[in-house]
Amino acid sequence: MVFDMEAETISVETKHSGWARFSVVSVRLPNGQVVQREIEDHGAAVALLAFDPHRKTAILVQQFRARPFFLLGQEHTLEAIAGIMEDADSITAARREALEEAGLHLRSLEFVATVWTMPGISTERMTLYLAACPSVSRHLSTQHCVDMLNKPIFAPVQSTKNA
Repeated sequence: MVFDMEAETISVETKHSGWARFSVVSVRLPNGQVVQREIEDHGAAVALLAFDPHRKTAILVQQFRARPFFLLGQEHTLEAIAGIMEDADSITAARREALEEAGLHLRSLEFVATVWTMPGISTERMTLYLAACPSVSRHLSTQHCVDMLNKPIFAPVQSTKNA
């Protein structure tokens, strides 16, 4: 089925504006149907997976996050180094987050992709990077109460094929 019209924004009503903005948007779809959608907007972000290629470990951070704590009583999450871009470009933001969250001074970053993190609800687009960091030691960042962990990666996967 082909529609001649394009989707059209009819109205936007901001319900809350703080660190994030929450809005309800009314959209007329190409088939003429009008739908309402909630939108969370807090800007663009950056994430990087730092890894030690010699030890074959990924460098992840453990942080307190209010939402998992509220939902499950989980006091810490294990996650890649990440943060809001604020007013910096993605490379500068990635370097800043690596230093703030894990005490890492990155020499080089390898661009992976820019992706939508939750396109069903959020406007957040995240730029992803890989960063090789040989011989990284454990570090505790007092600025963000982040504990850096080295987790094994590149684990061999057993084949499901019959030999």
